[in-house]
Amino acid sequence: IQEEEDVPVGTDEAVAVDVGSDLDTAVSTDSGTSTDTVVPEDIADPVDAPAVEDLQVSTDEGSTDEGPGLPELFLGNPVDVAGTEGMTTMSSWLYGMAVNHEHRVSIAWGGTPIFSSDMKLYISQSNGAVDAFGDPIVIDESIPSDNDDRKADIDTVGTDHLILWKDSEGDSNVIRFRRTSEPDFSGEDVVVFSDNPGVQNFRPYMVRSPDGQNIWAIWQREQSVVVVSSTDGGATFSGPIPTVVQPTNIEAFTSAAVLTPAGALVVCYHGRQLGLGLGENTIYCQSSDNGGQSFDAPVDVGAISGFDGNHGHPSMALGQDNRVHVVWTFNNGQNALKSSSEDGIEWAPATDLDPVKWMPMVRTGREALLHISGFDNTGGVGAPVYATSPDDGQTLGAPAYLPTTPGSMVPRHDMVANLTMGYLYICWWEWGNLSKMRVIGIDPYAQ
Repeated sequence: IQEEEDVPVGTDEAVAVDVGSDLDTAVSTDSGTSTDTVVPEDIADPVDAPAVEDLQVSTDEGSTDEGPGLPELFLGNPVDVAGTEGMTTMSSWLYGMAVNHEHRVSIAWGGTPIFSSDMKLYISQSNGAVDAFGDPIVIDESIPSDNDDRKADIDTVGTDHLILWKDSEGDSNVIRFRRTSEPDFSGEDVVVFSDNPGVQNFRPYMVRSPDGQNIWAIWQREQSVVVVSSTDGGATFSGPIPTVVQPTNIEAFTSAAVLTPAGALVVCYHGRQLGLGLGENTIYCQSSDNGGQSFDAPVDVGAISGFDGNHGHPSMALGQDNRVHVVWTFNNGQNALKSSSEDGIEWAPATDLDPVKWMPMVRTGREALLHISGFDNTGGVGAPVYATSPDDGQTLGAPAYLPTTPGSMVPRHDMVANLTMGYLYICWWEWGNLSKMRVIGIDPYAQ
């Protein structure tokens, strides 16, 4: 679904709010309590994992409408995510993916069950071979039913799952967090941020330190990108007023962020100078060396790219080369572009990601692998494409189209890499006669 670049998803027009002055008003918050013990290390005890070529992944022969055989890099045919077909058509969204120490893939998504009026937040988890998913587990019985395309995020550290999502209380938006090691993802919630009635918040996501002790929650608040932080594993978050990333002369929208090995928090977003109109967004990047309390002046990466036009929807990853990689859309699907930086301040010239043109995504792979995906045309119309860079983004391997059901529309996709096994898993929603979510595994070494 293609939205206007400066309009928060779920609204019909830009919200005329002075965010700077609004942030100076008192904002209520509940720091909540934590019930989980922080895991001091990044991974759980080592597991006896087979080598990439030895992992046995059973395959589904698929149906007759799935076309010709797939390239050998795909680990079988797509797997349907159980329970996602029982949602109201065109009501469901994919929010995020994670993989844990047992090699299970967890997917955070929202959907409105048939004959229900409430949109619910779910997590679906696979078995260790990622060839089947259990029944979805409800995390929140009722979340806002607006068209925000990312109401939640999910991550893992050790045996814990970290879940962040947008909820509502009356006319107010609330950002919630849960850290849990329970098999059913149950646990007590922490209120990260509670806003004034009528103030809109969109697209919450997380960035964490390797040990999971420091966690940053970042989202779009009206026309600003804001951040709050936790230094105790998510038991409490800074507040009650979030830090605004961009300076007051810039309006900021969709963002992405990474933490560098040096401890710098780098945030990139699409936005524009006050007074400019639609179609005049660029990609700004800013860096913080004090945990997100303040940020350096913005760098106009869109201008560095040499592509004169409208830039939007960044995605970011920290490569194994310790460089910050950012990809984004140019001119609403004319191109997708990529740049990289060691520190979030000095950025390399942009390169073209053809045939990816719309809503590109970048994820870290094992060793020198960097994974790129996106659409070959504007959102919902184009086909999703995947490619692996074998050299930390310097070059791209041959692109492979995902095996979507013919005639379906794909509004959203995501991917996550198993850095132990080396496999990549891509998930996408299909809207059509039967709305459902599907996952396929990829062996990038076979490309």
